[in-house]
Amino acid sequence: MLKICSPTYQFYDKLGARISIRRMTLDDKAHMIQLYHNMSADSLYQRFHTSVHGLDANSISREADKLIYLPNDHGRGWLAFDAQNNNEANWPVIGGMRVVYDNLPDRTTAEFSTAVRDDYHGRHIGSELLNYACDQAERLGIEKIHASVLPENTPMLQTFRKLPYAITYDQNETDDLVTIHLGDKKGWFLEGII
Repeated sequence: MLKICSPTYQFYDKLGARISIRRMTLDDKAHMIQLYHNMSADSLYQRFHTSVHGLDANSISREADKLIYLPNDHGRGWLAFDAQNNNEANWPVIGGMRVVYDNLPDRTTAEFSTAVRDDYHGRHIGSELLNYACDQAERLGIEKIHASVLPENTPMLQTFRKLPYAITYDQNETDDLVTIHLGDKKGWFLEGII
C-alpha cells in the first residue's frame, strides 16, 4: 500500500476532479515508479530529454531514488494525487514537480521540472503545478526559476506564456531555456517569443 502524507494544497482540475499536492518524501519511491509506468515514451522523452522508456526495474528504482532524494537545502519536490475518493491510501499519483537550487548557498535561482501522467494531460494540472511551484519558490526566496523545454513541447511552452511573470526565452540547438522572473509580475516577455 502506498503511503500518502497530508496534502499541502488542493484544487479542482478542468474536469472537476479534486487534485491534492503534497511535499515529496523519501518514502515516495513507489509513487515515482507508478508515475513512470503511467507515462508514454513521448512524455518521458519530453520530461527527461532522452529516452528513458522501457528501463528495467533496477534502473527505474535507481532513477526514482535520485528524484526523491532532495535535501531541504537543495530544493523541494511535490507530488500530485487524484483525490476523488476519501481513502488517501488509494489516491493514484498523477504528477510531480521539483525546484532545485542552482547556486548554493545563495539559493536565488533554481531549476523547475514537472511531469503529469498521460491520462491527465489537457486538464490544466501542469499549469496548476507550475503556478504552485512559482508560489513556493517565491516563499523560499528564489528570484528566478528556469526550465529546459524541448521546442516541440508546445503545451508546456504555452503554459509558461500564461504565467503572470516576466519571462526570458533562450533558444539553442537542442532545447529552449525558459526563465521565470518571480519578482516581476508584469506578465510580459523580456526577450524572445514563445
